[in-house]
Amino acid sequence: MKKFFTLAVSLLVLSATAQNTVKNLDKSLVFYLTNDTVSTQMGIYEDPDTGEEVEGLVPRPWNGASCVSAFNACGIGLQSGTDDFGLNITINNKYTDPENGFTIPAGVYRGVTLNRARLDMSGPLNDGSTFRAFTNVKSMILYFIPVPTTWVNGGISIQDFPTGRIEAQYLNQTDTLGELSNLAYREVHISMTADPLEDENRSIRGVDLVGFQRDPDDPTKISVNQPFKWTVNLQNKKDASEYEAIWADPETKQGEFVNYVCSPDETEAAIDYYFGRLDECRGYYDNEKIQSTATGYSCYDHKWCTKTPWTAETPIALKVKYRMYLVGVAVMSATDGAGVQYMNSSDGAKASWSDSAVAYGTHGEEGIETITADAVATPAIYNLNGQQLRTATGLCISGGKLIYVK
Repeated sequence: MKKFFTLAVSLLVLSATAQNTVKNLDKSLVFYLTNDTVSTQMGIYEDPDTGEEVEGLVPRPWNGASCVSAFNACGIGLQSGTDDFGLNITINNKYTDPENGFTIPAGVYRGVTLNRARLDMSGPLNDGSTFRAFTNVKSMILYFIPVPTTWVNGGISIQDFPTGRIEAQYLNQTDTLGELSNLAYREVHISMTADPLEDENRSIRGVDLVGFQRDPDDPTKISVNQPFKWTVNLQNKKDASEYEAIWADPETKQGEFVNYVCSPDETEAAIDYYFGRLDECRGYYDNEKIQSTATGYSCYDHKWCTKTPWTAETPIALKVKYRMYLVGVAVMSATDGAGVQYMNSSDGAKASWSDSAVAYGTHGEEGIETITADAVATPAIYNLNGQQLRTATGLCISGGKLIYVK
């Protein structure tokens, strides 16, 4: 027979057994997921003159897996993928979120690409324990850059970003932290504009969102006025009936919620999730097997699962799944007036919490008034013999200012 504990006692037990841990959010947490565009490492590349493979400096990958050590150093488990499409993002204007102080100055950045991968905030920690969830959580926020379909024959191939979602699940308060509610999610999408030159060799589409532009000669170079802020409320405030209007399939209720599509006039959006009892969820109308549903609706029983009340002590597991290009993530405390702590993933194993921080990258002025077609930093790279592999063009730092180098 399982024993049930208060959360305080449970956390002591979890610490003692070094098995599962949770983090209580007495402060909100902001995770910066950016890096610069110039970091290099030793590697093998093809000499453009001879076609031979030679050893020299090549761009250092930046991806979700690159952030694991930083999260771990700050006591948060993380599991993620290794996608890196080499995207360079110019932020035209300094952006600060007044809700939590997330700040990304005008400049040039690399963010984290999630393609067929998750940014799963769980996993092993340095002390041998496994991080599982957060308590006292109000909401989760994604700061993303829209990257529409980009396909060039023999080169890059990117489906529309975002077509992803935040996944959240209530866990029980026992030492096992088992699943309590459905795994709730709803995808966020963008509406893309057509590529006027699209043919069998290319599809380089656009989007009317946050001032999106891209270099017509190099679609990996993108500029936006600011990131898009997408908030998911996790306190289960709405009754199930309030979700009826946005159900994808009102006849049979076999589908998910209608996806959230960002409107061109929006720079931010917020939605709510419904959490119901997992032991009542049945995902198929013709199968009584217990299975989590994104909505908390039991398709077999044709009714909503009993609402699972949110409390400050409820552990919530959080993930971001698939096709998102992220420059930041925030997990917000439910405590009124709570402070904020910041972490830069670019610091790796040396990362630590601080009371103030900005996104790491190549910073410029307060605002970049004009972005030319190729105005994204591509500084020169040299091999071990001093041979220049790539000339310096685009936005670069000189004397502490962002300048354009022809």
